[in-house]
Amino acid sequence: MRFPDGYTALDRALIEHNMQALSKVYLNITFTELGAFLGISPVAAESIIARMIAENKIKGVLDQINQLVEFESTGLQQETLNSQITGVCSNVDSLAKDILQTYPALAKHNTFVF
Repeated sequence: MRFPDGYTALDRALIEHNMQALSKVYLNITFTELGAFLGISPVAAESIIARMIAENKIKGVLDQINQLVEFESTGLQQETLNSQITGVCSNVDSLAKDILQTYPALAKHNTFVF
């Protein structure tokens, strides 16, 4: 038996399961990318994710202007992102200090406080 959207119950279950998995990995994703991951059209991806959000199966919002879904951060995603950003900033800071220590003449061009 197929639903009006053309999917069987198994098709829907697999698509919804995979969407939930993607929502734990991505903070946002375009409808085109979402459809490509799931093997469905971007229009179908938008329709299904909109229904899942409306049914509270996934927490997120649709940005139809930019054609993407923004998943509500569950904490772990945001902590990971913040940790990565902090790590990059720390590495850049350390590198800048090492460069200035090796080439002190560059200090006159330094406008940043370390």
